[in-house]
Amino acid sequence: MGTPSAGVAVMRNTGVAEAIARPSDMKIIASQSGGFTRTRGSAVTETLLSAHGLCAWA
Repeated sequence: MGTPSAGVAVMRNTGVAEAIARPSDMKIIASQSGGFTRTRGSAVTETLLSAHGLCAWA
């Protein structure tokens, strides 16, 4: 997610939520802004994966 109020971020998040809402075993367990930067996005991803026990380094 980029800047939460940015139009493109809103549309992308809506699309992801709609796709995951279809019958499947997936669900959104967390969401946080990465500020549209690779460095911040990587840090956020690592933090969320670790927080939810979804990575080898957790």
